[in-house]
Amino acid sequence: PQFIGVTGSYSCSFTTYLASDQLEPHTNLVTAYAEDEEGTLIDDTDDATVTFDNIVPEIRIIKTASPASVPEIGGDVTFSFSVENIGLEDVTLTYLEDDIFGDLDGEGTCSVPQEIAIGETYSCSIERFLTSDDLTIHKNITTAQAYDDDGTMVTDSDDATVTFEDILPAVSISKTVNPDVLAEPGGDFEFTLTITNESEEAATIDSLTDDYELSTSCLGLIGDSLAPHESVHCSYIVNHSTVGIYDNTATVQVSDNDGNTANDSDVAQVSVVGASIVFTELMPVNDVNDPHIFTVVVTKDDGSGVVPADYELVTFTLLNNTAGAYFVDGVDTCTTDVNGECSVKINSTSPGTVEIHASVYVSGVADFDVHRETDGTYGS
Repeated sequence: PQFIGVTGSYSCSFTTYLASDQLEPHTNLVTAYAEDEEGTLIDDTDDATVTFDNIVPEIRIIKTASPASVPEIGGDVTFSFSVENIGLEDVTLTYLEDDIFGDLDGEGTCSVPQEIAIGETYSCSIERFLTSDDLTIHKNITTAQAYDDDGTMVTDSDDATVTFEDILPAVSISKTVNPDVLAEPGGDFEFTLTITNESEEAATIDSLTDDYELSTSCLGLIGDSLAPHESVHCSYIVNHSTVGIYDNTATVQVSDNDGNTANDSDVAQVSVVGASIVFTELMPVNDVNDPHIFTVVVTKDDGSGVVPADYELVTFTLLNNTAGAYFVDGVDTCTTDVNGECSVKINSTSPGTVEIHASVYVSGVADFDVHRETDGTYGS
């Protein structure tokens, strides 16, 4: 009990936890009882009312794209969604929709409805193939919708952006020739060009040039479109008849639909090689039984210049022999020295005439063995 004097008062308080998920007001009554010194009883009653505020649910959706950039020709992108309950009461996720991909329920790992407790997160993902030949950025927005047990709705949205990488054109040209070496008097060399689109997107051949005049089939490739990694071929003929080394270059340029260009070149080399064998100055008349020395000079040219052909075997023959001429000691061959020279001796026992001829196979002239004779064969 508490003693309360005249005009006095007594105060106290207590704390209790109140909740009302249905938002019904709470009212309670308090009754005070007292008696005076004569024992007379008295009481009084008062009430208090507590109302409840509706707690609005809150969610947050986070959307990501991986990878965030793909080649313009396309690639798979994984879109991930995380819906977090950041409010103060449980919610039910009822709706996930994308402005481009539509309703996500049943797509990828996504499924609704989902119960999300306070502080918890629901996550799911989908995979889509994206491409953009004109490099337009892809942006899409996903919206999540949820309700609390009072039927209060909440939504949140997030977007993700995917960019596209420009695929630059790439081209290679390979130039081959067959044969690559001919002995004098030379002849036709057949060149073959192989053009390959090394890019992941189509490319158009804008130009094709060469140091030599191209064939109709080669020129006809200009303007053609090549699929990724596609190759085309063409050939043309060039004639060379003069000893020498001949370099030539072919160049190709391509472009893609974005106006980007690429080019490549390749070089091929051909050679015309030669050799010769000649006698040094001879005496037109010689005495019987007076051996005469016949000397030849052998040279070779791999296209870079004439040099002596050393260590080559030269074979001699006697024709139209009316003088009974013969090779001294029966030696009808000789081997050239470092100057490309070598000699044999012939003798005769009676008057007359004789023709002497020489023949040689000059080895290793740009990997060629070149046959030359002094009886009128080419190059003698």
